[in-house]
Amino acid sequence: MIIKEQQGYSLIAMVMLLQITGLLLLISLDQRLSEQLYLYSDERVFLRAKNQALSSLSWGLVQSWPKPSNNWRCLQNNHHQLYACLKLSSQDNKALLVGYSQTSSDEDPIRFYHWVHLPIAWQNKESIFLIKHARGWLDFCPESSESICI
Repeated sequence: MIIKEQQGYSLIAMVMLLQITGLLLLISLDQRLSEQLYLYSDERVFLRAKNQALSSLSWGLVQSWPKPSNNWRCLQNNHHQLYACLKLSSQDNKALLVGYSQTSSDEDPIRFYHWVHLPIAWQNKESIFLIKHARGWLDFCPESSESICI
């Protein structure tokens, strides 16, 4: 009886094929994870800026403001990076408050607006506290010309 020696090339080829398939799957997974990480970090930056803008608006609502005028008057808290501005409205005893995020990137800051009432006889006072308008929160500039808004 004649015994043929096995070469083993088919086994080596199958192992190499499995390794190449596994490598391609790992490369594909790495690319997907990199994309997801980029999207996650981008979303995290947006959510941080949004929360900063909302915090700035809330902070601005409880501050003592100088007498409002037709120009924007701004206050900032550098420790917490809060920025809020106030402008007199054309409507009687109303003003527009804006809270915004100061981002370090090239993107525009996120802004939130809130209509506020001015106290009675506010013209005779050096500084005032704002009265929150019910349903006055806005995520867009309510002025007819956007150049008026910050």
